[in-house]
Amino acid sequence: MAEETAKPKNKLIIYIVAGIVVIVLEVFVAYALVTKFLMPSQPVDSTEVSSDTSTVAKKTAVKKEKKKATKKTTESESSSEFSSIQGMYTLADFVINPANSNGKHFFVFTVVYAFEDKTMEDLIKEREPILKDKIIAELGKKTFEWYGIVSNREAVRQKLLEIGQEILGVDRGVHVYFTKYVLQ
Repeated sequence: MAEETAKPKNKLIIYIVAGIVVIVLEVFVAYALVTKFLMPSQPVDSTEVSSDTSTVAKKTAVKKEKKKATKKTTESESSSEFSSIQGMYTLADFVINPANSNGKHFFVFTVVYAFEDKTMEDLIKEREPILKDKIIAELGKKTFEWYGIVSNREAVRQKLLEIGQEILGVDRGVHVYFTKYVLQ
């Protein structure tokens, strides 16, 4: 009888040990797969491998110079794109009730006028109430559905540009940017 109870205990122990071994193997396989296929391989930095300190210093200096050159190129590209802009003026959080919305929907946006002439900034400050009134009147003519069409966002920008140019009395040198454009 003692032999009969010992056999099931031995089988249970074998199953437990086998299960633990399988789990450990699965963990190692999963780790290997993740590190091999899912994580991006990072090249070995030669500065870390080299034991010669002068070589390390030279390679580090070269890397820093490359970073500086890349940064200067990026800065000059972005600054040349906007180099003509001399001033900006923000008209924040306009709330427009679109036509036929019956107060159920509204259009909220923030617009930034950018100028190639710094004096335009003072002029727009003086004429801000007129500009706001004209914007509200013009944009209130469109329906909520019209504002919901993505391609019409550029039409809104163009209308804001036309209104700004009209109020400022210029035909160029004004740019319009949205920093908020929300339909509710």
